[in-house]
Amino acid sequence: MADEHNSRSPEPGRHAREPDKNRRDRDRQSAFAAGTALTLLLGGWISLAASEVPPSEIPLRAVVILTLAAVGGLLILFGTALTLLLLRAHDRFPHRPEERRLRLTPPRAATALRVLLALAFLGAVIVVANPPWGQCRLPAELRVLASSETAPLIETVADRFADERLDWRGCRAVHVSVNAPRSAADLRTWLSEGWDGEVAGPTPDLWVADSLAEITEVGAKTGGELTLGGNPEVVASSPLVLALPEADAANLAGLTDKTWLNVLRKSLTQRVLRTHPRTSNVGLLSTVGLYEGRLDDRGLPERQYVEGRVSTEVGWFDDAYDLMCREAGAGSPVAVYLTEQQLYDFNQARAGKPGGVWEPADCSRAVTLPGGGGLPPLHPLYLEGGPSVVHRCVPTTWASRRTAETVPALARAFCAALKRELPRLGLRSAEGRLSVTDEAKLLKRTPIGNHRWPERLAPTLAQAKVPPQIDHLALAVDVSGSLTKPLNAGSSRWQASIRTAQALIGSLSGQLTTSLWAFPDGPRTFRRVIGPSEAAARDPRAAERELGRLSADRALSDPPLRDTIADGLAALSGQRGRRTLIVLSDGGDPSGLTADPLGDLNGVQIIVLAFGGPGCDQAPLPALVEAETITCHTADETEPAAVLNAIRTDLLDREQS
Repeated sequence: MADEHNSRSPEPGRHAREPDKNRRDRDRQSAFAAGTALTLLLGGWISLAASEVPPSEIPLRAVVILTLAAVGGLLILFGTALTLLLLRAHDRFPHRPEERRLRLTPPRAATALRVLLALAFLGAVIVVANPPWGQCRLPAELRVLASSETAPLIETVADRFADERLDWRGCRAVHVSVNAPRSAADLRTWLSEGWDGEVAGPTPDLWVADSLAEITEVGAKTGGELTLGGNPEVVASSPLVLALPEADAANLAGLTDKTWLNVLRKSLTQRVLRTHPRTSNVGLLSTVGLYEGRLDDRGLPERQYVEGRVSTEVGWFDDAYDLMCREAGAGSPVAVYLTEQQLYDFNQARAGKPGGVWEPADCSRAVTLPGGGGLPPLHPLYLEGGPSVVHRCVPTTWASRRTAETVPALARAFCAALKRELPRLGLRSAEGRLSVTDEAKLLKRTPIGNHRWPERLAPTLAQAKVPPQIDHLALAVDVSGSLTKPLNAGSSRWQASIRTAQALIGSLSGQLTTSLWAFPDGPRTFRRVIGPSEAAARDPRAAERELGRLSADRALSDPPLRDTIADGLAALSGQRGRRTLIVLSDGGDPSGLTADPLGDLNGVQIIVLAFGGPGCDQAPLPALVEAETITCHTADETEPAAVLNAIRTDLLDREQS
């Protein structure tokens, strides 16, 4: 028995050698696995660190993937180390065979299967639904409309708003696009007279208006296509100031009567800049303050004085930021009308503290500032009764486009962000409080709540001077019997036509010639009126008196509109420069009026004003408008302000093209 037992016994030291060999194999395998994981991880991080991409621009998804790799590598190391410890403990403290054997009972097997299935399901959800290496989903979109002077503020808040809504991979859940037309008048026209997607782009979901007067004017003309949200919420405001050099500000410090016109007269600075009221809401607001309600004939001398001081050096398309770019590097900048927030950015940049909504780097041409700043700031003069730009959130709903379900809540959230963030950018809160401190400590800290705007914008826009847009103006006035019919309860078509013609001659005369003739008037005659350059010295009222001699004749039938336009083209054919023919009629006889018989327009702009009757809907006028042969406006109001503004928009479109 002893021999038999000895024959089955292993060789001495065999048990000791086998555990040592297995342990070395496991150590090599674990070291290889750990080394591989660490090499991949360190290689990825070194590649990121060695790249030229700034850390702030490294996609968050790449960081997430590497971080997951790091966590996975650590788990591998931890699992390997734990396994080695358990195996070594098992080899060091051997147990009976029946105790070493792991008993896999059905309950244990079911539990293990549940765990494996849960992990597999979780991994599948991550990979399929939102994998770190997958493409970002399309974000929810909010379209915002604002003026060119407000858009930089809105864009800054929009970026912050979108950054706050990044998911764990760095994908944006929200995209806010800001549309800003070059002219504030264009913005109001797009909203009130029909949105042209080819020109204006997609319809907006939200309009950040600059005044309640804007909202009122647009809301009165929108019809059924656009619905403006009720009770627009004020999100921020900024009063208008006259920004002056230090010497001029010191001279006006003791002035008791700080009304707009008196300050302009007392100012030592001969150069005072104001943007134009049709293209800039800051310019419109300045004009409201400067005119101080003087919109009738008695206020003409004051208006002429104002326009002679503030409009001579400003381009038609310049907004407040263009003026800031022009004066940013000047040792002695001129006086300029700005909002308080714009002055805040301007002075911060000149002090060498850029970083606001506007800074010299945003200018189209290079602006050189001395190293470290140090340029003198402009001093704000807060004028009596000075109006403020008051930004309001106005949700828009379009009949031709279905609003996505997420848009209303997204618009409310964005308006809340505007209300929170705009005061941090130099604007005042809805209550008029200022929360920023400028470098020169010149801004008024007390709350400002006077938001005075006119109830209607049209009268101010109609009276405000604009840059010369017409060299040769020809007015053709219909005197046929149909003009004696009523236009509305208080006026006839003829009275409205003559008022409009007088307003056109008064504010849009040709720089070189202004011509006038009546049709039909027996044999058609061409009666030239004194040119504006001579009228100023000889007889400013000559053109108005010439109109006063005209009268509508009930015996005259409607004239052929084609002949009238052909005569006007012939009269302007020998002139050079910007030529405009304006026909004032209630439609006339449009038979035979097509684009081809008119021939080559030779650059002449044709504008038809229709007083009563079918108006611009009378064929073939719509087809000619569609072909861009003429422009037509229905004059359904006695006061000419609306028509005058429409014509100025036409002239502005010509300048842009």
